[in-house]
Amino acid sequence: EEYFLILSLCHSVFPEITDKGISYQGSSPDDIALVKGANQFGLSFLSKNRNTLVIKNEITEENCHYEILAEMPFDSDRKRMSVVVKNLQTG
Repeated sequence: EEYFLILSLCHSVFPEITDKGISYQGSSPDDIALVKGANQFGLSFLSKNRNTLVIKNEITEENCHYEILAEMPFDSDRKRMSVVVKNLQTG
């Protein structure tokens, strides 16, 4: 479960709520695929604003809110992006 939580938190995707459900938009098709994969395992990425992410655990029906403390975008030297988040429910 932790692995899929990380996939649903560390990306550059934005969700769009439509009448057909959630559609994900982003510059990287890899990021979109990873977010969709986490969604299939019960962790739905619901929203993102300037400093907050919301992930819904479909099993427990709980929405978890995370504050984005730092975001380091993907670069070709590191070959990864990084995000530092804080769970606002547990601190």
